[in-house]
Amino acid sequence: MSVGPHDPTLDSADAEGVAASPSLARRSVLAGRYELRGLLGVGGMGAVYRALDLELDELVALKMLRRELTQADGALERFRREVKLARRVTHPNVARTFDIGRDEGGARFLTMELVDGPSLARRLVDQRLPSAEVLRIAGAVCEGLRAAHAVDVVHLDLKPDNVLTAGERVVVTDFGIARYARGDAARTGGIVGTPAYMAPEQVLGTPTDPRADLYAFGLLLFEMLAGTPAFVGDSPLAVASARLVRPPPDLAEHRPDLPPALVTLVRELLAREPEGRPESAAAVLERLAGVEPARSSLRPGGALASAVASRTLAMVPLRWSGEPGERWIADGIGEDLEDALCAARGLRVRAASERGPEEDTQAWGRRQGVELVLDGSVRRAGAGVRISLRLTSTEDGFRLWAERFEGALEELLVMSDRAAASVAEAAGRARVAPATRATSAEAVELYLRALSAMRGSMATSGEDPRRLLTRAAQLAPDDARVHATLAIAHLVSGFSAEAVEADGHVEAREHAERALQLAPELVEPWVALARVHFAQGNSPEAARALHRALRHGVSNALAQDFGVRFCAELDLADDARRHARNALWIDPNRPFVRLELLRLDALDDAWDAVVEGLGELRAISPMHAALGAVRFSVWRGRRLVPLPEIDLPPEARLMDGVFDAEGAYRGVDEVLAHFGTLRSKLAGERLGRRLYLQLEAEVAARGERWERALEAMGLALDDGLEDVGWIQRCPLFEGLREDARFQRMRAELEARAAPAIAAWRASVA
Repeated sequence: MSVGPHDPTLDSADAEGVAASPSLARRSVLAGRYELRGLLGVGGMGAVYRALDLELDELVALKMLRRELTQADGALERFRREVKLARRVTHPNVARTFDIGRDEGGARFLTMELVDGPSLARRLVDQRLPSAEVLRIAGAVCEGLRAAHAVDVVHLDLKPDNVLTAGERVVVTDFGIARYARGDAARTGGIVGTPAYMAPEQVLGTPTDPRADLYAFGLLLFEMLAGTPAFVGDSPLAVASARLVRPPPDLAEHRPDLPPALVTLVRELLAREPEGRPESAAAVLERLAGVEPARSSLRPGGALASAVASRTLAMVPLRWSGEPGERWIADGIGEDLEDALCAARGLRVRAASERGPEEDTQAWGRRQGVELVLDGSVRRAGAGVRISLRLTSTEDGFRLWAERFEGALEELLVMSDRAAASVAEAAGRARVAPATRATSAEAVELYLRALSAMRGSMATSGEDPRRLLTRAAQLAPDDARVHATLAIAHLVSGFSAEAVEADGHVEAREHAERALQLAPELVEPWVALARVHFAQGNSPEAARALHRALRHGVSNALAQDFGVRFCAELDLADDARRHARNALWIDPNRPFVRLELLRLDALDDAWDAVVEGLGELRAISPMHAALGAVRFSVWRGRRLVPLPEIDLPPEARLMDGVFDAEGAYRGVDEVLAHFGTLRSKLAGERLGRRLYLQLEAEVAARGERWERALEAMGLALDDGLEDVGWIQRCPLFEGLREDARFQRMRAELEARAAPAIAAWRASVA
C-alpha cells in the first residue's frame, strides 16, 4: 500500500488501527517500491530518507524533491540532467546516484547509495577529531572532488552534512545541484547552495567553476581544525554575506599548534577571488600530503553545538480516551516518553505543547520549527492500556513510522521504552539506551501519577510527587528513572525553602547517586547532583556534574535552565546566553530563563533591551515580568515599565512603592526593615537567602545606605555567594568601588569563583 502526504489516514485525529498487531509498524511506501525507514536529513531541496527498496531488498537513500522546485518551468528536465551528471562521477569517495522516480501524487524523488555511517557534521559534535583524522578525512573529500572535477562536474553544495563516514570510508554525497564545469560557467542560474558554505561567487550569483568547491572545502577544513565555523551570524543571509565584507578569520589564532603550511593552505582556499585559490583539487591533495599532523586534539563544538546537527522533533501531548480521572496515564506516559527521547543522542526535542483542534500535524510541526512530529493516543484496552503513536515528517507530510503498543498496566514503562527506541531509530539512527523499568502495577501507577503531578495536570492536582515517588522507588528499587525523577522532585517540588535545606538535598543526592549506579547515561541525576553541589557551595563539582548532564541530554530543559543560572552567576555570560537559547528553543515559555537574560542585559547597561524583554516576558508570566521590572527599576533609578495589576510578594511591593510620582526614591528604611526580617526567616536556607541579601544590598545602595549595603554583601558572601558579574558590574555599586572593604569582598568573591570557572572551562574543553 502506498501512503502519500495527502493520505486520509495521516489526518485522522485518532491513531487507532495504524498497526495490525502490537509488533507491526506501518510506514509510507513510495511508488509501490520504496518503504521509508527513517529521516536522514533535510536540506534546501527536500528531505532525505533511509528507505528499503522492496523490489531488490536493499536499503537506499531517497531524497524527496520539493514540489515548488520540480514544478518550475524546465525543472524536471534539469533534474534529469543532474542525475546524469551525478552518475558520471564514479569513485569510492563519492556516493552513487541511482535513479529519479515519481510517487502516485506526482512528487519526484532521487535514489542514491546509502552510506551507513554518521555525517561529518554529527562527528564534529560528538567527537574530538585529532589532526591526523582531520587530514585523513580532508584527503578523502579532496579525492572525491578531484574525481568529480575530472569529468567536469562541480558539486556546489559541499558541507559537513554532505560528507559521510562509514568505518574507514569517507564519502561525498548529494550532487543534487551539481553542474558541468564547461558550458555552465558562463551562466549564473541564480543563487544555489547552502549559505554557510557558499563561495563568494555563489553568493553573488556569478559564474562558478571547480574553485567554488575548493572554497567550500576550505570552510570545511577550517571548521574541522578550529572546532567552529569560519563565518557565523544571526541568519543564513548574514553568514553568506560576511565573506563578501570581511576577510576570513586566521586559523592560527584558533590553533597555534598547527603547521604553518596547513594554515597557509586554508587561507588560500578561502581567498575572496577564485584566482587566489589553488588551481585544482589535485594541487590541494599534493599540499595536504606534505603536512604533518599536529599533536594536540581539537576542541569539540561542545554540548550546545549538537543543536546544529541533530534531528529536531516536537511531541504533541498524547490524547486520552477514557475516564477523566485516569488522564494521568496519558500525561505520565507522555512525560516518560519525552524524557527518554531527550536523552537520545542525535535527537533534539522540543517540550510538548498543544496543537489547535483544526491544525494538521505537518502545519503544526512547521510552526514549531521542527523536522519531525510525534503524536498519538492512549486508551484503556480491557484491563490493560493501548498506546498508538505516529511519527510524521514536516517537510512533506510522510509518515515515517506508526505503531500500536498494548499490554497490562505493569508493562507500560517497558512499552514506553520500546516506543522511544523505535521513534529514535525512525528519526535518523538516534539511540535510546536500554534501562530496567518498573514492572509492578502499583509502582508504575505511582510513577506516572507523579510525572503527571509534576507537569501540573488537573487529573493529579494537589498530589505530592515526592510521596508518590518515594513509594514507587521502594517497589521498583532498580528503575533508574524513578530514582532520578525523585531526586529532581526533592529540588523542585515547591516545598518551603527550609524543608529543602533540611532534608531535600540529602534525599536528592542519595537518589541521584542510586540512579547513576543503575544508568549513568541519564540526565536527571546529574542535574540533581549539580544543583545539590551548587546549593552546598561546591561549585567546581557542580560544574562537572552539569557538564555530564548536558552531554547526556542537550534537550533536557532542567539541565539547560540550571546551565543558565550557573554560568550567569559566574559571569560566563556567553555560555549563559547559549544555554538560554537552547532552553528557549526547547520551551519558549520559560520565564526564569528570560529573566536571567534580562539581568545580563542590565549588567551590560543595555536598557532598551531590558525594557523590550520585560514586555515580552509580561505576555508569558506577568509575575516574573513584575519582579524583574521592580528589581531593574531599582538598578536604573526610575520605574522602567508600568507593573501589571497582580498581587506581588511584599518585598517587591515595598521596593516598587519607594518610587514617588516624580520617580524619586523614598522609604528606603521601610524596605530595609522588611529585608532584615527575611534574613532571620531564611537563616536555614543559604541558597535562597543569598538572593534576598543581594536585593537588600541593592536597595541600600540605591538609598546610599552604604554601611547596610556592605553588611548585606558580607552576609551573602558568608552564605556562599559567587555572583562575580553582579559585584563587578552592577551599576548601584559605583559609590563603593573605592571602599577598601568592598574591594576586599570583591577580591574574595573572585577568588572563590575562580575554581568553579576553571572547572567549567576544563569540563567543556
